[in-house]
Amino acid sequence: MSLENRMVWLWIAIAVTISLVLFKKNKIEYYHFIWALLPIDYYGFQLAGITIKPYMIFMLVLILISGRLVMSNKQRNFLVFCFFVFLLSDAFNGFPLESIMQHLYFILIFVFAIQYSALACDDSESIRKAIVLSGFAFALTFVLAYSSYLYNLPMGQIKGSMVGGYYELQEGLYTAADRFRGVEIDPNAYCIMFLPIVSACVYGIHKKKQNFLCIITLSLSFACILFSKSRTGLLLFFITLIITIIIGNYLSGRINGKVVVTLSALLVLIFILIQLDFLNISNIVEYFES
Repeated sequence: MSLENRMVWLWIAIAVTISLVLFKKNKIEYYHFIWALLPIDYYGFQLAGITIKPYMIFMLVLILISGRLVMSNKQRNFLVFCFFVFLLSDAFNGFPLESIMQHLYFILIFVFAIQYSALACDDSESIRKAIVLSGFAFALTFVLAYSSYLYNLPMGQIKGSMVGGYYELQEGLYTAADRFRGVEIDPNAYCIMFLPIVSACVYGIHKKKQNFLCIITLSLSFACILFSKSRTGLLLFFITLIITIIIGNYLSGRINGKVVVTLSALLVLIFILIQLDFLNISNIVEYFES
């Protein structure tokens, strides 16, 4: 294992340890700890050519501890249906290994989701706390990791792992840039992990639950997205922020459902237009500056 990859696992261990301490301090049930493992999506352990991810091991242990697989008849029938559809699809394509692995991953994640839902029941507040606490742990760790990289500290040897030479557009040309990507392979995919954290923090601030922690986590998450130099990530951050605020006001009875749907649809439309280059932010800025 290279030095860069060892550094990645060291930072992962720090984030997970901080999450564990915070979970214990806030008396969060053990099965919610999966939220501290979900961000570790790209890295895992190789077994017979299969990448076994930390959250998979955790959920398998939970299933073994419970001694049974919780699943309703409808869920079981849906799973059997998916299995036969995937089997038929793979048969038509000559049973390619990559396709088979994707289908197995889907079935595993579906089973894990059902098991977690059965354990968590309707304890939405504990889920929100788990997301905020694990989000704080990872955001803080990422800020420390990127700072260590910028100041050439011993633990900042993450070039090629957590910091990748992806390209960014500068003056009409694509030039290499050191973009932070956390524990993902792509800076844009790395930004996605912060979206549920943003929603959980905004809801906590709105309901005045752990206000200070939510504000700090939200700020750290914003900084982490800035490190990635991802315009898509930054745009999704603000869209998620605004939509969560809109929904929060709707649940509080301050605005009606039609306003929520209209504003949310407008934000999604703006995002699609920007992604398809029908709406160019740079041109809009230049227009107002001229």
